[in-house]
Amino acid sequence: MFWSLIQFFLSPIGNVPPYFGMALGSSPEGGKKRYCLVCHVFKPSRSYHCDSCGKCFVYLDHHSTLFDRCIAADNKKFLLLFVGYVTLFSLWITISFREYIAEISYQPETRTAEGTTAIVLYGLNLIVLGFFSAYSVFYFGLLLKNRSFIEYTTNQSAQIPEGESNDFTLYFGSSLLEWFMPIYGKSGKPSDRLES
Repeated sequence: MFWSLIQFFLSPIGNVPPYFGMALGSSPEGGKKRYCLVCHVFKPSRSYHCDSCGKCFVYLDHHSTLFDRCIAADNKKFLLLFVGYVTLFSLWITISFREYIAEISYQPETRTAEGTTAIVLYGLNLIVLGFFSAYSVFYFGLLLKNRSFIEYTTNQSAQIPEGESNDFTLYFGSSLLEWFMPIYGKSGKPSDRLES
């Protein structure tokens, strides 16, 4: 769980390659070339400029004010893994301590300070479980629908890069072992799969 969070903060976000789309001819993605007037680079599809960071990022999902960094191509997997692991861990705590909490809740006359603390911590755990499970369902739902948060809020349709079947394999890779580990395996980072 913490490995995912550390990877999220230490991994590069996924900058747009400096010479992307500079070759003569059509766009590598077959569409119209998009140019950022601030960064002065051609952008691949699904890449956006972040006003908070002052840069363009590949497959930008959104800028997180909680973490003060963008969620984009190369760190989105790690954030989603962290959120998923926190949800599962919180669910495990909820199930594991359910009987203990029920027992001390129904006997207030024999409750100790430790019992009261356990009830308060259990309540906080339920709040964490509610928040992270809602976040997980929403973001994994967007991932399975091949949409980023920016595409969701602006009601844009997703453009899947050539060679990728969906966003899940783009971020998590094609191997089952890669899905649960906060590393990029043989499929590589999503930003490395761009053709220049």
